[in-house]
Amino acid sequence: MRVASLQTAGERLSFIAPDIVITNLQLCEENGFILLKQVRAYERSLNRTQIPMIAIADYSDVEGEIALAAGFQAYIRTPIAANSLYATLRRFI
Repeated sequence: MRVASLQTAGERLSFIAPDIVITNLQLCEENGFILLKQVRAYERSLNRTQIPMIAIADYSDVEGEIALAAGFQAYIRTPIAANSLYATLRRFI
């Protein structure tokens, strides 16, 4: 499922429980860390297990390491190579 904003993503969580979430850390008006907080709050409210979340780091591995420290399970760097994406996804599905 692709959504246009974090507000839409939060609303969709009420209807659909995704198996995995992939988000860019740098979004136009928001950021992936806000989405991480929304998803984790959703999980706590329903007492469900964590949804694996993968961050897309545009700038550096440092950005990816910050994402891991914040609670993302993995990150991938841009430009995204197909083999890197598939290897990361295989860890969770």
